[in-house]
Amino acid sequence: MALEVVGKEDLALALKLPAESAGGPARSAIADWIRDTVALCGAIPRDELIERSTQLCTGAGYSRELSHGRVERVIKVLLATGDINALDTSSGSLIFSSAGTRISVDNDSDALIGATGIGQADQAEKSVPLCRRVPAEAGSIPLVDYLGYPKIAESFPELDPADTPDLRGVALRLRDVATRQNSEQLPGKWERVASLSGSDLCLMTDGQGNWALGLPREEGTAATCLLDHPGQAGWLYLGMRGIVAFSEWPEHLAIPDQILRALGILAIPEDDTFRRWDVPAAAQEFLLGWLGLDDVQADGGADPDQDRVILAPVSARLLVEAAPGSGKTWTACRRVSQLVNDGVAPTRIVLLSFTRAAVTEIRERIGSLLDEPDFASDITILTLDAFVWRLLLAAEDRPDSISGHDEAVRFVVSCIEKGERDIVSFLSRIEHLTVDEAQDLTGDRKKLVIALIRTLAHQCGVTVFLDSAQAIYGFTNADSRAFAEELGEPRSGFRTVHLRNDYRTQSASLKKMIAAARPVLGAPSQEPSEVYRTVRELIEDSASGKVPAASNQETNPADGRTFMLFRSRAEVLAATNSMLREGRRFRVRLAGGAGIVEPWIGAVLGGIEGEVVDARQVADLFGQLSPPPPVPFEEAWSIFRRHAPSNGAGVDLHRLAKLVSSPNPPTEIVRTDLGYRTGPLLSTIHAAKGREADTVHLMLPRWPERPDTNWMEEARILFVGASRARRKLKIGSSTSILRPLQGSRGRRWRPFTRHGRPDALVQTGIPGDIDIEFQNDPAAWGGEPLLAEARERLWRHALRPRPLRAVRDGDRCRLELDEPGGRGGTVGWLSRQFGNDLWSIGEHVCGTRSPPPAVFGGIWLLGVTTMASSSETDGQPRIGLAPVVTGTPLVHFSPKA
Repeated sequence: MALEVVGKEDLALALKLPAESAGGPARSAIADWIRDTVALCGAIPRDELIERSTQLCTGAGYSRELSHGRVERVIKVLLATGDINALDTSSGSLIFSSAGTRISVDNDSDALIGATGIGQADQAEKSVPLCRRVPAEAGSIPLVDYLGYPKIAESFPELDPADTPDLRGVALRLRDVATRQNSEQLPGKWERVASLSGSDLCLMTDGQGNWALGLPREEGTAATCLLDHPGQAGWLYLGMRGIVAFSEWPEHLAIPDQILRALGILAIPEDDTFRRWDVPAAAQEFLLGWLGLDDVQADGGADPDQDRVILAPVSARLLVEAAPGSGKTWTACRRVSQLVNDGVAPTRIVLLSFTRAAVTEIRERIGSLLDEPDFASDITILTLDAFVWRLLLAAEDRPDSISGHDEAVRFVVSCIEKGERDIVSFLSRIEHLTVDEAQDLTGDRKKLVIALIRTLAHQCGVTVFLDSAQAIYGFTNADSRAFAEELGEPRSGFRTVHLRNDYRTQSASLKKMIAAARPVLGAPSQEPSEVYRTVRELIEDSASGKVPAASNQETNPADGRTFMLFRSRAEVLAATNSMLREGRRFRVRLAGGAGIVEPWIGAVLGGIEGEVVDARQVADLFGQLSPPPPVPFEEAWSIFRRHAPSNGAGVDLHRLAKLVSSPNPPTEIVRTDLGYRTGPLLSTIHAAKGREADTVHLMLPRWPERPDTNWMEEARILFVGASRARRKLKIGSSTSILRPLQGSRGRRWRPFTRHGRPDALVQTGIPGDIDIEFQNDPAAWGGEPLLAEARERLWRHALRPRPLRAVRDGDRCRLELDEPGGRGGTVGWLSRQFGNDLWSIGEHVCGTRSPPPAVFGGIWLLGVTTMASSSETDGQPRIGLAPVVTGTPLVHFSPKA
């Protein structure tokens, strides 16, 4: 019936008009005819639908074989998108129509899904997705809601189904596990299907639905690590390859159904295999955010400027001026990996970066570029402060105690200048030193780096990366010139290389802004305040729109690649707490990028007595933990053994506890972003330094009003924030109503008197607010069983923000989960110092010493960290868990009490 109604001859002509390069009818025309046929018939056997469609194409002059294969694949995609449905019966598969649905694809267009009318063949073109597009209308279903959360948890049950998965992180962890295990070859006949980008690891199948990770052996590639679920293979490939995966999906590797659903709506198939898709830029942006993918680009090789750095001799000394997006980190990683691949011992290479996040990213990138990925763990890749502590440990006459990083830096500088034997000996073994983000080195740290370079052996190479336009830590233009001149002077042996090409920015307006702002910042001819005005106006002109206050911004899983950047920590605090109150999903970067120690460590090892633990004990504890840890036992044990091995085959808990409580724990056990994995990242501009996002919401501060404003630094800060954007920059405004509390360690507050009540907003969650010793003392909890219950409670709530309330308990406040009837349970203790600050604020507000309330809310459990404290009985360190809290609770004081 359908053929007569639609008109066979007209459709044959329509199919023939947009003929494709392969000599077959347009896939979009076939899709239109199939949708309309199913809608008219109501239901039709699949085999009959394929045959009728093939006959139609053959009648239009196309080959039967080509047409038949194309029809089958179009039907598969239409089933994935929901355009048509299928029901398996005893006599075969029955195809029937879907209810009509409009999906909001972007601001301008909707996708039509299902039975929404016939006669759409005139829209058939080669350059459109299989799903029909029409102008946008109000009330359409958002695409992210139609697709739902990525269903990676169906293949990886240990992952939370409500979070955007870290696909690349999962793939990298499995790669590391497989590489370290170096397992025996799996029995059977295995075929290599696809390599995982940047490593020797590959996906292999036995043709029976089983998949494994393969590693190279002398006799060829061998399957060594069986995947738990066949669906893992496609997700792992996507995680390692990123968007590039859709340009050539491997044969025999199934595209996950949910991904095929998205591609059918957003992308255009490029050939009849339906393994090559053209994904438009806007669709790429959505997929990256929805899937939580890194923007993994195909490695097109280095440009001539980058080659001058990467291929320079090991002993070369280079000062690399690198503009935003010029591939600085990529070049640094390629430089180091090239040195190792050329034979330089990894243990003799040092790379110093500015932030922990950058250190973690750099190590992963270098590992993916090495011929032997395991060598990445042998390279010294540290923040400058962490490297200082390593030098401090090498010093023979180091003091018994050092109060903070700054004092440690000054002591090490003095040791180097005096030629301290052990430190000089340590430095003499380095063959190449790389310093990243050198423009952020000021004062004693700049002095330290210059002292380091001058102490290195003459044949030791050095590569220093900097960009004075991105100096945001009190680094003046005079400092920049002095630093460059000291390194660039003839006797130093340095030469300068400029990286000019912008590989990051994909917006013409943003490229124009960066190109215009850099010369203004680099060699200003205007007054500093006018430089600030010029840069701010350039940023505002380049923005693609405005956004409301943080608490009014809607968030969804596709916001995973959006940064919301603020000038100050106080503004981040205000936005964090307003978004928590509104129930928004987001992540927040901790102040200063400090980070927390992964909570699974304390959840597994908390409460263990003794000095050494063996693999069997840890494996048993892993199995008892609920929910299970996010890393497999093998990886966790490898981390423990790498950083705290005992003399035997166990792990030294005393050593591990010292690492956990040290100022610089290993980067692989540190997390800097807390909250949900989905939604935008809230951060100061300083803490986002070195990172980038598809979309940036730059929350501009009020115009500076202080007479001592450093206008140049403020201009550079705004420039750094704006240049974090790859594709889109939007601007908003922000402010903070809190003020510093005199005599405290940085706490902020504000009087909030209403109806005559003397209240105050009080910042909660600054360093020292959680009493670590009390937190891990069984006596404080009423015994070890109650402390163990608290650890279990913290672990259960480690990954989701939860509201808390504070209950005064003597000279401290007890933190409880804020649940009806007080059934939430205690998770921690606020310190005496927090209580003292509350009393001080009460005196400010009331004019007399006034007690805080017995109970108050407005505090949030933002995350959980592993910590260590000394036992009261034997002085041995104990590993445990502590809450990470935030909030600006409204505290009511009682002057009459």
